[in-house]
Formats: sequence, C-alpha cells, structure tokens
Amino acid sequence: MPIYIKTQMHWILARFCINDWCIYVYNSMVSPRDIAHATDAVKPYTVILPLCFRHMDHFYKRAMDVNKNLDVKFMTNLPVQESADCGAYVAAFAEYFIDGIEIPPFLDIELYRSRLAYFLYQYGVSKLNGEVQ
Repeated sequence: MPIYIKTQMHWILARFCINDWCIYVYNSMVSPRDIAHATDAVKPYTVILPLCFRHMDHFYKRAMDVNKNLDVKFMTNLPVQESADCGAYVAAFAEYFIDGIEIPPFLDIELYRSRLAYFLYQYGVSKLNGEVQ
C-alpha cells in the first residue's frame, strides 16, 4: 500500500505479509531521519491490522498470535531517488513486486515515467475505441 508521509511530503510503499506477520517497507530515501519518519508512518498499521484480524477471528483458527503487533522490516539495496520522484519509485517498486522481479539497485526513473505515460496513453486509446470497459 502506498503511504504518504506528510511531514516529508514523501511517498513510501508498504507490503503486508500475513505469513511473516510483518510489514515490509520500500523507501527511496535512506537517511536515518527518512527511516525514522517512515517507521512513524507505518506504526499505526502494525497495531490496527492485528486488531482487524482479531475482530474477524481469522487467526484463532490458524494459531497465530494476533495480540502481537506486526514487525517492520525495511527493504535494502533499493534505488535511491535524486529528486522529487518518490511517487514514480513507489509505482516501480509495486510493479517489480507484482511481477516477481527483484528490484535493481539502480532505476532510470525518467525512462520508467515515460513507460508509464505510454501505457496510460495506450489504455486511453483502447478505451476510446471501445476495446476495454
């Protein structure tokens, strides 16, 4: 899930893994201050998600400890943004994860933006032509 850190005007990607009982954080900014802000932004999810599962009685059937908050782990060796491109990095991180591809340590973000623009344009043309709903 994309999470906006208002104090930094920055986006990060968080991925909840139910099997690991953990939230994995993908952040294109890596200073200790950036990590602290991201940790603060993710912290409410570490509490509310277990409460939701406890309310649904989901894990009582699986013997999971829903009284334990989720762990938070920061993904390492990710590309680092050089300008205000965090939204594009979040989209790229999500796409790599969905496709099951390891995220490379360097990402040509301008090329990625152009690729996204092309796909959105193609989708718009297909929609106008009635090829998609």
